[in-house]
Amino acid sequence: MSGKIMRYQQPALIEQLAHQYVLGTQSIRVRQRIAKLRLEYSAIDERIYFWEQKLTVLHDKTPEIMPTNDNWQAIKQKLAFTPKKNSAGVRFYQWLSGVSMACLALVFILWWQAVPQDNLSYIAIMKDNLKQPQLVAATYGKSRTLKIELLSIPKVPQDMNLELWVRSKTDKQIRSLGVISTSSNIFDRQLTEAEWRLIKDSKDLLLTMEEKGGSPIGEPMGDVVSQGLCIRMASWQDKV
Repeated sequence: MSGKIMRYQQPALIEQLAHQYVLGTQSIRVRQRIAKLRLEYSAIDERIYFWEQKLTVLHDKTPEIMPTNDNWQAIKQKLAFTPKKNSAGVRFYQWLSGVSMACLALVFILWWQAVPQDNLSYIAIMKDNLKQPQLVAATYGKSRTLKIELLSIPKVPQDMNLELWVRSKTDKQIRSLGVISTSSNIFDRQLTEAEWRLIKDSKDLLLTMEEKGGSPIGEPMGDVVSQGLCIRMASWQDKV
């Protein structure tokens, strides 16, 4: 019994259980188990409350993003949404709050590891060819840190690498942010000044399958594995 008690006092385990519980990424059985554990272990309950408060704040600060017409039609089809006649209209973020919360939840996979008091500046939730979330990329302005989590790791042949690219809003050119390791599903690295400028001017991010070491010509040659819009989350310090 003492070993079991010590297990649920480990900070790393508590953090993992709490943030995944708030994200809703666990199975029903695991969630039921954690719901019981939070009654027995105050540290787990307190950490769950911490992430619930963090998620609420992030959602309140989320900017409105109007969907394209194609995305709007797909959303209505998925939700079987039929607008009422003569309706004054409902803002996208109001009736779609459940979807936005689900997307924002992915942010926390990275945010919980962020540098203390650093600002989440940009976020990209990248989807594979089946439109399933595959990778979350986030950048933090003060530390100039790029944090990445592979939600599902694609099969990469031994003679190939995954390479991350950024597409510019200004000139539409695609430039490399480097090769992505698949030895761990979570990692981060410092951005150079040039890379930070690319992020600030980014329209979207792409992940491609390239030959070992990355594309030799400085632009994508292989198949696109996943891609997603790069969304600005903080308006602070444009001059950085």
